[in-house]
Order: sequence, then C-alpha cells, then structure tokens
Amino acid sequence: MGAGKGKARRTQTLTDPGSILKRTLAKAAETNAGTTVKVNVDKWSEFVHDKGIRELQVEEYYKLENYDESQYRDHDVQMEFVTKIFADAVAAGAITLPKPYKAKDFKLKATSRENAYGDLKAVKATVCLKSNPEKVAKFKSTAGFAYHLITPFRYVEETIANIAAAIEELV
Repeated sequence: MGAGKGKARRTQTLTDPGSILKRTLAKAAETNAGTTVKVNVDKWSEFVHDKGIRELQVEEYYKLENYDESQYRDHDVQMEFVTKIFADAVAAGAITLPKPYKAKDFKLKATSRENAYGDLKAVKATVCLKSNPEKVAKFKSTAGFAYHLITPFRYVEETIANIAAAIEELV
C-alpha cells in the first residue's frame, strides 16, 4: 500500500482570489501591527469626559502623597504629574504603544540649567526606555511645566501628542 510510485494524480483546487487578498492583507496588518506609536485625542477627550475632570486642574486630580503644593514647581515633581498623565493616556487608548511596550517601560524626565544671566532656567523634557536610558528623545510640554499643572485636563492633548512623537523616535 502506498509504495510511493507517484502515479496518483493530484489536482489543485482553485481558491477565491478575494480570500487570498484578505489573508495577505491580514498577515501584513499582523506583521506591521504595533510598529508605530498612535495618538487618538478623541480617546483622551472620552477619558476626561467620563471621569468628569474636564475643568479640573491636573494637580487636583493627581494628588501626590509625598509632596505639598509648594513643591509642585520642582521639575522632578512636575514630571511625576506628566508621567501619570502619560500612563492614563496609554490606559485610555489616547496613546497606543507598539508591542511589546507598556507605559511603565518608559521614563520621563526634566532637566534644567540656568541661562547665561543666571536667573532663568531652560527646561528640557525627555523620554527614554528604562532598558536603554542612554538613548533619549526630547518632547515639548505645552504651556511649560509649572503652568501645565494648573491647566485643566482639556488642554493636555498637545503634550500627549508630543510625548507620543518622542517615543516614536525611540522605538
């Protein structure tokens, strides 16, 4: 039985060209899924609306236990607020990170230096992968950090988009 002499005729069945195209597109989409950072400000608006925080100031929503309000102008403290916004933006679907990344894989940081006159400080906001802290990307936080905290949530979309653009440079 089945000596393998190859005399049996095999026929090919025709497959619907539309289903081949669908499978090809699905495979391409699966292969390319999650290779870019996506921003959906409508998801952020939904988050803000559903939580009822549209007019609430950022610092009122994200009370930090270890700090009092006098420390909110410190850049490290402000970055804690921005990090919480970033985490909520990812959780709400306002920022979609490529697989396998999660919000906790990134570190947001602010550094400052005095200008030539010694009075004003230039603030640089950066993001990096915690697994590769040497590679950083800059982002702009709209309205400045100190003012960002007293800004109502409805004005945070641009900062979210800027963080997403910086992460896109990293991944």
